[in-house]
Amino acid sequence: MHGYFNTKGKELTYTERQLIERWHNKEKLSNRQIAQRLNKAPQTIHHELKRGQVQLKTKTKYSASHAQDCYRDNMSHCGRPSKLTSALNDRCQR
Repeated sequence: MHGYFNTKGKELTYTERQLIERWHNKEKLSNRQIAQRLNKAPQTIHHELKRGQVQLKTKTKYSASHAQDCYRDNMSHCGRPSKLTSALNDRCQR
């Protein structure tokens, strides 16, 4: 990588998503410029912009709140599913 920190396993925060929204939508910075400001890889910014796209009347914009909602939804599906059935779960609760 070209001067970027290794941020593997470090998710973007909502504050960072808000900064991406401002820099991408209002200031029209490139993915590489945003990545340098956040010390992330440009590909991370690219994926984040795809995740947070919102279709407006004639164009698409990045929305930090939409991206955060998608992130939370994706994280809820993450992890190993429980092997407990409802009957076993009730017995364990007692």
